[in-house]
Amino acid sequence: MENEHNKLQENESSVSKASIQAVSSKSDGVFSESMKIIEPGKNCWRVERANRAAYLIDSKAYFAAFEQAVKSAKHSLIIVGWDIDSRIQLLRGNSIEKHSVLGDLLKQVAKEKPTLNVKILIWDYALIKLMEREFWPDFKLEGAENPRLQLRWDSNHPMAASHHQKVVVIDDWLAFCGGIDLSKWRWDTQGHLANDERRTDPMGNSYTPYHDVQMMVEGDIAAALGDLVRERWLRATGEALTAPPKSQLPWPERVPFQFEGIRFAISRSEPEFQERMEVREVEQLYLDAIRKAKRYIYLENQYSTSYSIGSALVNRLEEESGPEIILVTHTESDGWLEKNTMDVLRGRWIKRLQDADQYNRFRVYYPHLPGHQLQNMTVHSKLMVVDDYFMRVGSANLCNRSMGLDTECDLALEDEGDSSTRKGIVQFRNQLIGEHSGMSADEIGELIEANQSLLKTIDGLQENERSLKPLDASFPDWWDRQVPHSNVVDPEKGVDSQWFRDQLIPKSNKQSAVWISLRFILTIAILLAMAAAWRWTPLNQFTNMEIVQDSLQEMKGVSWLPVAMFAGFVLSACVGIPVTVMVAIMAIIFGPLVAFCLSYGATITSSSISFWLGNVLGKEFIEKYAGSRVRNVSQKVARQGVLFIALLRLLPIAPFTIVNTVGGASHVRFRDFFLGTVIGSVPGTVAVTFFVDQLAMAANDPKLIHFAIASAIGLAFIGFSWFFKNWVNKRQRHAGRSRLEG
Repeated sequence: MENEHNKLQENESSVSKASIQAVSSKSDGVFSESMKIIEPGKNCWRVERANRAAYLIDSKAYFAAFEQAVKSAKHSLIIVGWDIDSRIQLLRGNSIEKHSVLGDLLKQVAKEKPTLNVKILIWDYALIKLMEREFWPDFKLEGAENPRLQLRWDSNHPMAASHHQKVVVIDDWLAFCGGIDLSKWRWDTQGHLANDERRTDPMGNSYTPYHDVQMMVEGDIAAALGDLVRERWLRATGEALTAPPKSQLPWPERVPFQFEGIRFAISRSEPEFQERMEVREVEQLYLDAIRKAKRYIYLENQYSTSYSIGSALVNRLEEESGPEIILVTHTESDGWLEKNTMDVLRGRWIKRLQDADQYNRFRVYYPHLPGHQLQNMTVHSKLMVVDDYFMRVGSANLCNRSMGLDTECDLALEDEGDSSTRKGIVQFRNQLIGEHSGMSADEIGELIEANQSLLKTIDGLQENERSLKPLDASFPDWWDRQVPHSNVVDPEKGVDSQWFRDQLIPKSNKQSAVWISLRFILTIAILLAMAAAWRWTPLNQFTNMEIVQDSLQEMKGVSWLPVAMFAGFVLSACVGIPVTVMVAIMAIIFGPLVAFCLSYGATITSSSISFWLGNVLGKEFIEKYAGSRVRNVSQKVARQGVLFIALLRLLPIAPFTIVNTVGGASHVRFRDFFLGTVIGSVPGTVAVTFFVDQLAMAANDPKLIHFAIASAIGLAFIGFSWFFKNWVNKRQRHAGRSRLEG
């Protein structure tokens, strides 16, 4: 296995002669305008020249190149990402390499270079990914001693959207763009070795093998990416950054480049938001590339659910002489939610293509890795190769949200008559297939030349110890029926904050009831999914009721436990852990009555503390880290006072901690905030406490009465919510008529 790993690594720095020869004779010839895919203004934002460019397969190569490039920075280093973790080690496990921790590296260069400004901008994920990410990385990276090192959170997007670009720009001369974040659970080698001791997160825990690709570019294309990230910084922070002085940095000596003197296109996805128009260049470039393909479409992607992309591929499969289409992905997503939503949508998407594949030209593969318990790795790459003259690498998944809801950035290039560009594209494709098949790019090139088919080549390697295996992405019909339409699970449009404010108190009572019912159904679905996770994952060792009961009895015997749990609840709520989770824990430990009293008191206490904190920090500080979301909520809080706070407590659409701190930073009076919290927290606390208590009783003694009581509690909560929202709605209409009459 180690020899195989070394063999793959040796091929990273060489261009394969056999791969070059494997350029199909059917696509030889002079480049013509009819083959052209890239069109500025249609499927890309800008096209700029790169002096040199390299594809970096897997994070070992990317992290090493990044570390070298950062040390050469003079004036500007801008990192834009979905996530960042200052604790990750960039260089690992080689005696000749010093271990380099990302946070230490950034602080070091900012300290040693007085002309260097380091800006880091990541998605403001709020509480969604709290348990998976580094806690407060800004406090660890920033400090008075490094005023030129700043980390900011970007919330300048519609509700439910995310900033998904992964771009690094250094002095507008070197840049990285692709699918890899500077985060944990990313580092791996092309060998993807089983039990690799180097593949651990900052806590020392091992994780699944991980495959991804990043591009490195030099020259004008880097300056264009600099314009892109500075625009994002301005939107997120309100601060305009100036372009750095022109300076030519050295190309990292350990990074081989495959392209020289070529033009790259930058394609983006951006949602419509505030005054900005929607941008769908990523989607259009996919559609145009699929339409122009002659022989092969090779795709690697984490998700594949996009309706528009699926339709374009179906059209090509229905053609008698259309291209072969190969998708490489993983067997299943990492999280239980993604497994039971996005993977189901992927199964539907794949079946749609398989039904259209009457000429047997479509395959879906996953990389089979010997020695791994699950024989699986995470395929996080987002790339495409069309024939031997077009390739793209970026952040965009083949899902609806990447086409229109999330911000994305892809780099693409095409052969414009330069044979060396075509050779580099062929080399890229063959090296990827070779990595997944345990072979060199040379060997893959020879097989493609002999077979004149990617499908025949890959199918002929099924007996290899390491290979691409056909993926069965189907789900049982009964489970497929439980997952909503892709527009719900994987939307391509966001909910604008202005619309959200207008819809907090709906005009239609009927719509209100439907919305509340849908929320309740979704909550039940999530609880069932969580129950499944506890039943069929290693968590099931904690579901032995005798063990749980014994543990609870021991806990109940501790005299100071209620005080400790009360304090823990308050602290957890202040730092952003969902209040509902803490109420449920209280119910399991203390029973409904005691749990209600403790939870209710802790909710009031924690909300008051957060309100005070927001008041102390002030509006400017809160907006600095939470952006327009805070401004929008703040206006509504200040106008509506008691009723609005009560409504948010009753139907917690906005996160608990955000509402509290925004309330303190706004002009709302504490009296109104306190009364709204006291009123609005009662129904939810009662419902969750008694609902969880009945579920716990049902788990211990599965009788119909317990399920019936739990259902009755849920229905009662829905009814009360419906009544309260209608009452508020009537009060607002009455107030409006009074103002008009006056």
